[in-house]
Formats: sequence, structure tokens, C-alpha cells
Amino acid sequence: MPKPAPSPRPAGGRSTPSRRSPRASRWPRLDGIERLESRTVMAADTPVPFAPGPASVVVVTNDVGWESTPLVRVVDATSGAELARFQPYPSGFRGGVRAALGDFDGNGTQEIAVAPGVGVAGEVRVFTATGVELPAYRMAPFATSWRGGLDIAAGDFDGDGRYDLAAAKATGDGEIRLFRGRAGGGFEAAAWKTLRPFADTYLGGASVAAADVGTFNGGTVTAADRQDGRAELIVGNGPTVAPLVRVYDVSAAPVIVDTKRPLSPTFIGGISLATARVNLDEIPEIVVTGGRRSGVTEVIDGRVGSGSRLARYEAFAGLGRSAPAGYAGPIDRDGDGWTDTIYATQGRADGGGVKQVSPRGSVTGGFGSFAGALRVVAPPAVRSLGFRTTSTGLRYRDFVVGTGAAPSTPSASVTVNYTGRFIDGTVFNDFKDVPFRLDRVIPGWTEGVGGMRVGGKRQLITPPEVAYGPEGNETIPGDATLVFDVELASTT
Repeated sequence: MPKPAPSPRPAGGRSTPSRRSPRASRWPRLDGIERLESRTVMAADTPVPFAPGPASVVVVTNDVGWESTPLVRVVDATSGAELARFQPYPSGFRGGVRAALGDFDGNGTQEIAVAPGVGVAGEVRVFTATGVELPAYRMAPFATSWRGGLDIAAGDFDGDGRYDLAAAKATGDGEIRLFRGRAGGGFEAAAWKTLRPFADTYLGGASVAAADVGTFNGGTVTAADRQDGRAELIVGNGPTVAPLVRVYDVSAAPVIVDTKRPLSPTFIGGISLATARVNLDEIPEIVVTGGRRSGVTEVIDGRVGSGSRLARYEAFAGLGRSAPAGYAGPIDRDGDGWTDTIYATQGRADGGGVKQVSPRGSVTGGFGSFAGALRVVAPPAVRSLGFRTTSTGLRYRDFVVGTGAAPSTPSASVTVNYTGRFIDGTVFNDFKDVPFRLDRVIPGWTEGVGGMRVGGKRQLITPPEVAYGPEGNETIPGDATLVFDVELASTT
């Protein structure tokens, strides 16, 4: 096979393609990590706090409305069946309930943090998925005198392996406070960080989300495409001003490291936030949904400095009504680390239930049995995809560690099944039973496949330096990072 070549296929003959579903080519979970052979020097990566796996539930809460109740429902993500329900606030409360999911107690399962909207004391409570409260986590971020509503997010802001809480005033000046999770359970009583992200005259409140969107040092970006094991705080504005999303590094004094301007600059209805891995890099995207009179959701590239919109859709466009506030809950149902479904709801009694939307914006189904003004939230993306980095910049992770023979030399002959994709998910090659010599393929394949054993399934992320470089070729553009799912079928 020549170097470079249009794809990792052998020189002197074309393989017979055997087309497979791109989604089926992603093996479902991270079963183990195999180190490459000794000729490769491994870089220090952040350890995976817990193994990624498929998420099977979403949480649906009632939004503000005359007929709403403070009900929280745990719902099967596939069938829409209600698995559990609980009511954290008095039954007469009509101000809506916000929720965030995170492993607050470190037991490997997600808990549900809830906070009220306007009208009652702003008290956060945490429950198990079966509706049992964990009393140690009950707290009032702005004291019980605050009745203006809260928005909350869960993330490991300090990198200690435990989820922390971000609480924002949903009305008024939008002040935000971060509270660290304690090793023995509960949140620390005093706020770890406090910030006011908007001007002193602003009174529209704030929405918050959390995701690890890069590597930062005191507000300086050191690696925009690598996670550092700490979540960044993502802040959006409420109504009365144009949509604005700010990303804060909170490892020291909070510093803005990125600003994104979603939707239309003329829209002033406020926004809600979620995060999701949609393209095939490690950095989660920011999912922004417009408030009243919008109904539009945009998926924005989460990398610092990028304003690229990966999707834009209106899940409830067919209802033909003026749009109420919208909410999005992205989920990874097959455990490969990337979002496969975004659940959509509307904050109005006739909002159309819960809809299922593809990451690119196509409505694929829904749960029509849910009525009322609704919000939806899904389990957060895994904090690390488990990639290892070699000294050449190749990144890889093993879905299945093979038990058969390993290639004997860097020029050994192998046969593989593989799918090649660009970072945006577009498939450019999908072949089965492809034979080649390791010294006649792109360097990332020589190295990455050379470290496998027969029966293994590995994902390779090949930056341009170990792929096709700045020139590319007739099918690969210059400076392209490529993603390959590879199964090693045989070697000699």
C-alpha cells in the first residue's frame, strides 16, 4: 500500500467492500485498555474515573404552569415507560422543577439533583434513581430567603473524581455559586467559587451547564482538543438580551476562556443549555435551546474558539404555535461515548410531550403519553473516553482486547475489518477482510494496528501528522484528523 493512499487499503489490488451501518461499527463499550508495543512511548493521560457505559434513562420534570406539579419522573429512554416518580416540593407549587444528574456520592451510579423555580425557598435536594432522598445533600445555595428560582448543573469542577454542584439564580442578577462535593457525602457549606457573569444592570437570570472542554491553566488554553479531567462552567443568559454563552475555567479565579453567540442576535427570550459529544473529537458540544418565541435548538462545536454549528433544528415546528421555551437532554444509549439521541420538550402545557431527535436534528420518535409543560435532562457524557496518546500523537482506545497473535514485525501482513470517518461523523470508507502490510499504510495504522492482537477491536484517532498530512489526497482533504474503527481478523 502506498503512503499516502486514499484509504488504508493494500497497493496493487482493491478490497471488496462490504457495507455496514456506521453506528454498528462502533463497538458498545470500553472493555479494556491494551498498551502498544514497547517501540511506542505513552504520554500521560488523565485516568478514567469510571468506565463508560450505555445510559438507559432520562429524567422528565414539570416546568412552570398553572396545572403543573413539582413532579420528577425517571423514564426508560427507549420505551418511554415511567420507572419511578417522586415529588420533592409541596404539591401546590407551580413554579417548575429543574434537575441535573451526576454521581455525587461516588458509588458509580447517577443521582438526581433537583431545584425549584420561582415561588418557594431555593433549596437543592438529591435523590437516587428510585426516588429516595439523600438528606446530606440538602442545601440552599443562596439561603432559604431566595425564592427567585434556581438553575443547576453537575460537574467535577475541581478534578477530584466527585461531582460538584453549580447553582445559578434563574432570575435577577444571575449570580452563580459552585459547591464542592464532600468525600463523606453532601456539599461543602461554603461556596467554592462565586461569580456574576453579567452586567450589574442585568436582571434576566442565568442558566448553567458543565463539561470538560479542554485543558486550561489559570485561564490559559494549553490544549483545546484534550480534556484535563476538570469540568468547565458553561453559562447562558436569560431573557431581555441577545443569546450569549460563556465558558469559564474555574480551576483558579473564574476566567472566561470562550464565548459563543448562538441563535439570532435579535432573539431576547433566554436560552437553556446542555452538553453532548456529537462530532468525533473528545470535546463535548454545547446544546443551546431558545426560550419563549424561539423553539430552535443549535448544537455548537464545544472546542474553544470554534463557533461551528453542527446542527440546527426545531423539534416542535409542526405544532404551528408560537414557540414556548425549549429544553434538550442528550444521551449516549449505546455506551460508545457519543450522543445518539437528543430528547426535546417544551415548557408549555400543550407542548407535544417528549420527542426524540438525532444529533443532526431529525425527529425520530417520541413519547406522546407525556403531557403538560415539561423539562428533560439526561445522564452526562462520560468524563473521559479512555483514549491513550502515543509519542507520535496517535490516540487509541480498545473496545475488545484480542487474545490471538500479535503482528510479529512492523512489516507483518494483517487482515482487518474497518470503518473510516471524518471528525464530523461522515463515513469515507467501510470495508471487510482487507489485507495489507503494516509498512505500506499510513503511519497511524502501522503503529495502531501493529499494537493489536487478533480478535481485538480498536478505535484510532489519527491526526494529520500520522495520516495524510497537509496535502491530503484525492478523497481526504489536507490537515484532516481521521477516526478508524478497526477489527484485527488475522496476522502472519
